[in-house]
Amino acid sequence: LQSRLKTRRHMKPTSAHSSSSSDSESDDDDDEINKFCLNCRTRGDFLKVCARCKSVYFCNSECQREAHKEHSKVCVSKAPAPLNLPKGMPAPKTEEEKKNEIEIETKRIETKLLPSVLNNNSSSSSANKTNFGVGNPPEEALVDEFEDALVFAITNENESLERKCRIGLAHVYLYSSRAKEGLHYLEPVVEYYKREGTVEAVEPHVLAAECCVKLSSLLGDEDEQKEKFKERCKVELAAALDAATEYTQKDETKQAEILLRCGICLLDGKLFDKAIGVFIQASACAEKLNAHGIAARAKNRVGHALIQMKRPSDAIVAWKDELESLEKFKNNDDVKNESDKALDVKKAAFLKSMCHGNIFAAYAFLGAVDDARVHSNLAIINAKESGDANELKRTLVQQKATWDALNRDDMRAELEKVSVE
Repeated sequence: LQSRLKTRRHMKPTSAHSSSSSDSESDDDDDEINKFCLNCRTRGDFLKVCARCKSVYFCNSECQREAHKEHSKVCVSKAPAPLNLPKGMPAPKTEEEKKNEIEIETKRIETKLLPSVLNNNSSSSSANKTNFGVGNPPEEALVDEFEDALVFAITNENESLERKCRIGLAHVYLYSSRAKEGLHYLEPVVEYYKREGTVEAVEPHVLAAECCVKLSSLLGDEDEQKEKFKERCKVELAAALDAATEYTQKDETKQAEILLRCGICLLDGKLFDKAIGVFIQASACAEKLNAHGIAARAKNRVGHALIQMKRPSDAIVAWKDELESLEKFKNNDDVKNESDKALDVKKAAFLKSMCHGNIFAAYAFLGAVDDARVHSNLAIINAKESGDANELKRTLVQQKATWDALNRDDMRAELEKVSVE
């Protein structure tokens, strides 16, 4: 990326202009001294240059007429001669053409490229939305495109676009297992928003925290850098949560999404108590807006945090709350389009299958076999309703592995009878 930037900078003509500025100023001074009327030899600032050759001056049109006979013999236009370019070589672009190209590329980056990545963190659908995430890295072409976009923004000294491109590039680096590079390119943006303190600071702070969590997870417990990344994560999340409060009066849905992302960072960083508190805030904020999908995701993560804390009974309560939110999500009256409503029903069935699977596992390990069997059956029923054969297979594999771990061959035998067709 640095080499691309150097190449672009060398192509810019600014240095040539700046180096010749002193010469041009001295030339202007000489012109002032040598200015005189070709006809009457009068000197002064009022003289007018010959419109054709631009080499001699006259007091007025009368002096020009009197000198015309002799001057016309040597008067030659100084207009640039037409370029004799080799066949097939395009003519150099005019300044206007260059300006238009910059405007077109800036618009493309802002309306197509950036939304393709930044919309990935939103629950809303988008035509430009790309499908990448954990375990599904972005294509290398997308990484190259963001690197080129950042070089373009820096070269053209567009600071606002540069910040947006740095955030987008950090996203694709994070999911390309290049979190360290992502954090590096994000640093100037984080520092900028520390000074400015606007609501736009949320995204870079959360993204910096996500990079820190990723880097921390790659290090051993004895590594000193691991603790540094954990502390940095806490600092970035605190800054993000402070900035997120600015959304309260403007966009509460956005606030709920940001709280959810902050909670996930805390969960991944094994800060379970703090994560649960943030997830509860996210759920409450989402439910006020009837954003039941976000509320369900937050409750799901609460259950996972409680399992990590070895509190399966409390996790079951959280996941049952998740089931209530998923039921509301399925029956969402705000969805008017029938095809969208059908998709929501299938998505809810898919998520309920996973939720029942979690409850089944928790009951099984608590030794509550009857309750485990109930949720085992519900997980299978919802997996079938979702129409996703892979989810049904995953559900059966999970349940068989659970019973194997508990040495319950009788329960495993029941699952062998379930058809995956």
